[in-house]
Amino acid sequence: HDARRLEVDPVARQANADHPFLGLSDQRFADYRQQCRAALDRAVNEFDPHVLLVRGLWLHAALALETGVPYIVTVIGPDLEAYREDPRLQRLVDQGAFNASRIIANSQVVRRDLGATLPELSNVQVLLDPCAQPAVDSAPPITPKAGRLVVAVGASPADANWEPLLNAVIYYACDAASTIIVPSGQRPELEWRAKRLGLNRVTWQDDSLDAASQRRLFAQADLIVETSRTGLLLRAVQEALSAGTPVVASSVGAFPELIDDNVGALVPPGDHERLAEAVCRLLVSDAKARLSAACRQRVADRSAPHVVAARYAEYCQAALHARNAAGRSG
Repeated sequence: HDARRLEVDPVARQANADHPFLGLSDQRFADYRQQCRAALDRAVNEFDPHVLLVRGLWLHAALALETGVPYIVTVIGPDLEAYREDPRLQRLVDQGAFNASRIIANSQVVRRDLGATLPELSNVQVLLDPCAQPAVDSAPPITPKAGRLVVAVGASPADANWEPLLNAVIYYACDAASTIIVPSGQRPELEWRAKRLGLNRVTWQDDSLDAASQRRLFAQADLIVETSRTGLLLRAVQEALSAGTPVVASSVGAFPELIDDNVGALVPPGDHERLAEAVCRLLVSDAKARLSAACRQRVADRSAPHVVAARYAEYCQAALHARNAAGRSG
């Protein structure tokens, strides 16, 4: 249920692009809350679930509490950014968080942020989002490969950190072509900047690339580069490693939880010379051949679907056990 579908003041929407509900009037906020609650009630009445799995703390966890069904909440990085800005959000988050059977953070960074915002929380566990090993794909490569290929993964406009990446491409001391996956809205500007810098061996791909094509591109690449400022969204890194391709990333956010010298390299954020050095070092040493097995194993150990599913099953059983125990004591 997307708050963006409601009428939000354009100025408030621009100021709070990641949290458009902050621009809702009290009445529209109440209407939105009622719509979400009605939809949740219909689902509970139809399926009679033993446990609810709720994505995000800001509203739906509080609504899950009202149903009386035990619930588990999954939290990603941006969930609590607006906590201190809106008393409505604070009340809902407090209700939903402190009554959840379990809160699952998708990285240690998110867990620390939760602890800083809600220091009395004691029910938080860390579990990476699931990432399956890609099936062997016999389809032809998405682009012809000339020499060695470095694929750079873009981010949302607010998180993108393109300057060190473009500068690093200039300094590549290896025969490496670059493909850069970017949000479509940023592509014209980046193409113009790259052309001014004389970067003629860059191929651009919009981030609307379908999943199968992205898997082929990741598998074809010799190296993946991720220059996010926050390092909170691990999906691209997980998928690159699961394809057996080493990753060079900024040493920020959750990236150090997945990346080390055994599967790639971490570099200081914004340091284009260190980034270029790491890219060249890994390409020259044929890192993909050396590290491919370790890359796949890293994802298999930490976020293979069966590993994640087993943890979720454990948490659901604990939630049911706690409810049953409370019922007996009552």
